[in-house]
Amino acid sequence: MATDKTLTNKLLVERKEILSSMIEPSNSLLVTPSIVGNGSSIFQLTKDRGMEGIVGKRSNSTYKTNHRSHEWLKYKHFKIADVVIFGYKENPFTMLVGKRLNNGKYKPLANVEFGFKPEEKTAFREIAKQIVTKVEQDMMWLEPRLCCKVQYLEKIHQVL
Repeated sequence: MATDKTLTNKLLVERKEILSSMIEPSNSLLVTPSIVGNGSSIFQLTKDRGMEGIVGKRSNSTYKTNHRSHEWLKYKHFKIADVVIFGYKENPFTMLVGKRLNNGKYKPLANVEFGFKPEEKTAFREIAKQIVTKVEQDMMWLEPRLCCKVQYLEKIHQVL
């Protein structure tokens, strides 16, 4: 049942029903199944399988183009890594973090740019200015004495 009508004003369950009638499932294309209820169990299952998380959608929600809706919520499995702060930049505010290796050397791992509250940046700068070892272009290098926890979704090349 092909249609050239806009379906955004239809409810999620209606849109999925129409889509299912138009798609022949194959190895490369399928309609994402809906699971009603058991959100906590499904969330735990995705965690156990190393998946990023789930999206909860109200079945009576409509699709709002170019608009973030509170009717659709992402539930993600964040991981936490303990890291050392090697340095930072101001614009945009970014920390270079890494880890201490078993041989005593340090390995940079990631740039952290988001999640800082203004008061946290201010407090960090007050401490960091006391342990700056070098300034290169816009990078302030620090003695590797400050540690923090970084929240992330997935490891890249198993670095964290």
